[in-house]
Amino acid sequence: MKGERFTRHDKSHVDDVIMTAGRMLGIGSDAITPAFRSLEPYEVFALLLAILLHDAGNASGREGHERRAATIIQELGTTADLEQAEKRLIASIARAHGGRTPAGDKDTISHLPRRAEIIHVPVHAQRLAAVLRLADEFSENPRRADEGALREGSGAPPESIIHNLYCKTINISFDYVGHTIKTEYEVEKPNLSRQFQADSNPASSILLIDYIRERLEKGELERRYCNRFLNGFVTYDRISVTLDVTHDDEIIDKIGFYLEDSGYPTSGVDWATVASRLDGASLRDHLIPSVPQDDQS
Repeated sequence: MKGERFTRHDKSHVDDVIMTAGRMLGIGSDAITPAFRSLEPYEVFALLLAILLHDAGNASGREGHERRAATIIQELGTTADLEQAEKRLIASIARAHGGRTPAGDKDTISHLPRRAEIIHVPVHAQRLAAVLRLADEFSENPRRADEGALREGSGAPPESIIHNLYCKTINISFDYVGHTIKTEYEVEKPNLSRQFQADSNPASSILLIDYIRERLEKGELERRYCNRFLNGFVTYDRISVTLDVTHDDEIIDKIGFYLEDSGYPTSGVDWATVASRLDGASLRDHLIPSVPQDDQS
């Protein structure tokens, strides 16, 4: 991946996303009818190929990598043995794992068909894209860390250290029956006070705990977003979080909480954006001509 060395995007990451997607869909759980059993064989094929493609564009650089899935699958030519409609659909599923639409919108899944037919086989494209996207978000683990980037004098960009160290701290599992994503962190005490470069700006800085908080917030947004497309198939209601601070192999502090929907929604509806015409006065004035003052008796 063009020397960026943020985290591994190689075959091991593809394997991890496949494993995570399987756990998300109930493989290995005690469920009587896990979600994966309702997938058509062709949908399994499409999902696996989309996972294989989703980060392949990183070979040409991180920026816009998700949009290169279509180019890559086309370049496979007859090797892929796919029709053009198949290539377009699978590439769109892979592309929806991140980035933005051409209009700059982060909602990349809504633009996919809910249900398409490929050779008379139904393919739930939005559902598959949501599985890939959520599995990709929660496939971080110590194996994904680039150990070379963490070594002093490696030549890796300074901002890559925090991303790789994050992978070293986390363990993720899925409780399919309990609809819970479990995240466990272990942070060594000396790393609490270390300042890490946050981005390409050398003056930027961030603490590891604050970076963990940012990643959890992003994960929670992804959980809520993907649940919209997974409803009735497989949904996750919460993220459980435990964070242990260790020193000399002893746990010296522990934090635990849940990220989940709770209480009564407070944001309401932005009617000006959703349906500006649903306004009593404006609809009345538009449909009922006003009576001139002189004609009133």
